[in-house]
Formats: sequence, C-alpha cells, structure tokens
Amino acid sequence: MKSKKIEDYLNNLRFKKTLFGGLNEEDVWKKIKKLDELYQKEIDCIQNEQEK
Repeated sequence: MKSKKIEDYLNNLRFKKTLFGGLNEEDVWKKIKKLDELYQKEIDCIQNEQEK
C-alpha cells in the first residue's frame, strides 16, 4: 500500500511550534486526524478493488 497523497502529506508535514520550543498540541491532533482520513480513504479504495 503506497499512496502518493499520504507520501506527499508526510513529506510536507510541518507542525506549529509554541513559544518555548514545544509543539502546538491542537495542531498536532489536527494533523493526526488528517493523516487518519488519508489512510482511511486508501483502505476504502483497496477494499473496493478487492470486491470487484
């Protein structure tokens, strides 16, 4: 399973930083949710191909 969309997303992934060098937790969760959505779409496509 290799999705160009997932690969591009991960290659361009950048997190917002906080004032004292950490990461913005809300931004991290949004990016994780987006990644989950991309993987779910990939899984759905694979399942649809297998059903044919």
